[in-house]
Amino acid sequence: VDPDVVMLQEVDRGSDRVAGVDQLAYLARASGLGFAAYGSQWRARFIPSDGVGRVDSGNAILSRYPLVLAERVALPLIQDQSGVVQYFYLKRCLLRARLAIPGRRGFWALCTHLSAFGGGEVKRAQLDAVLRECARIRSGGEGLVLGADLNALPPGSARWAGFPDVASEDTDFDAGDFRGQEDLLVPAYEALHPVVGLEEYARDNAPFQTHSSSGRHFYNRKIDYLFSDSPWLEGGTLQGRGEGEVETMSLSDHAPIVGVRGST
Repeated sequence: VDPDVVMLQEVDRGSDRVAGVDQLAYLARASGLGFAAYGSQWRARFIPSDGVGRVDSGNAILSRYPLVLAERVALPLIQDQSGVVQYFYLKRCLLRARLAIPGRRGFWALCTHLSAFGGGEVKRAQLDAVLRECARIRSGGEGLVLGADLNALPPGSARWAGFPDVASEDTDFDAGDFRGQEDLLVPAYEALHPVVGLEEYARDNAPFQTHSSSGRHFYNRKIDYLFSDSPWLEGGTLQGRGEGEVETMSLSDHAPIVGVRGST
């Protein structure tokens, strides 16, 4: 695709689960996108459960353009967790970076990954915080693009529960049950321009699905998004089935979304 800006979630830096590799440094070198920013969401010297061990994982932005400012903005935590659980648990964040683009007054890339667990209320609180930051940037006359794993389905989805590939059978941690969250993303669609419009998505969900937690099941729900403060010229979801596309299922449990933003 040869993008100018890439926004990623679950990038590990020296975690045991990636054999100590700094994935951000590796991707910056391998892609030729020489400017990078990182915001940790999960950092601990040792996670005792499931052999995770040392972990440092979070959101990342890679850019062809210089990043003149990068900041991590903390998002609300799951309130019904104990202090011990919160200590070891993910601390969700919004990573924002200001790009120095020739001929542009100001432009921001924002990257976030909302909670998969904890129910709809924590996601609403986190999304509200993200949208407030988008509104603040726009009020200053600057542009933005938001890349996000929102762990939420768009309005108009045909299925809200009962997915065949849930990662956990524990009913307390069912990340595949979105019932009661049907309107959760309405504020995002009202405030910003999605790369995939709701009418197009509602006609046929299948071409826009981005996630499956099992390699035995093709992408079967959309939880990943690109939004902008202005309309997109074009965009799409690269599921690996189109002409010239890389087969993505073997590379990630998420399909990438791409878009070309207008110059306004």
